[in-house]
Amino acid sequence: MSVDLRLATDRLTLRSVRRDDARRIARLIDDFDVAKMLARVPHPYRLQDAESWLDGVLAPDTHEPYVLAIDPGVGLAGIVGFYEHEQGPEIGYWLAKPWWGNGIVSEAARAAVDWRFRKTDCAQILSGAFEVNPASQRILEKLGFEEMGRLPIYCRARDKRMPHINYRLTRDRYDRLGGEKSDHDGA
Repeated sequence: MSVDLRLATDRLTLRSVRRDDARRIARLIDDFDVAKMLARVPHPYRLQDAESWLDGVLAPDTHEPYVLAIDPGVGLAGIVGFYEHEQGPEIGYWLAKPWWGNGIVSEAARAAVDWRFRKTDCAQILSGAFEVNPASQRILEKLGFEEMGRLPIYCRARDKRMPHINYRLTRDRYDRLGGEKSDHDGA
């Protein structure tokens, strides 16, 4: 059930990924500094990895229809998306190194979380970050996510288990914190 979605923030366009994004995704995520902070991404990351991932995300029967390209005005620079689990959606994201340190992921994740709570009935959103990734931890905490616990998980790029922090943001907490008071485009 692939969904065509477009959100806009002050500086970004978030739009559904497309098959023609494969080359750019492969080039940008084939950076060990990016891949080593993600659980599911191998390194090296090749075009066939991107094509295979997109095949799964864009399949008509996918359970992961909300995967968005982050575009800060120069084309795809990263991804933010929701991956469905029994306990609820899990938000994940990555951004290519040239755009690090500018608040882009915070802005993209905030828009995606806001959209998900406004447009669906999910009760909570899950996420996580490796302990060695304080930037991602800060993003989640700024959004109101609370730590649920720690558990080592396997990192494909590093080929080993890494200490990992699990986070959750409930709809009630998001509403209490004021949510995102903006008007994003989108379905």
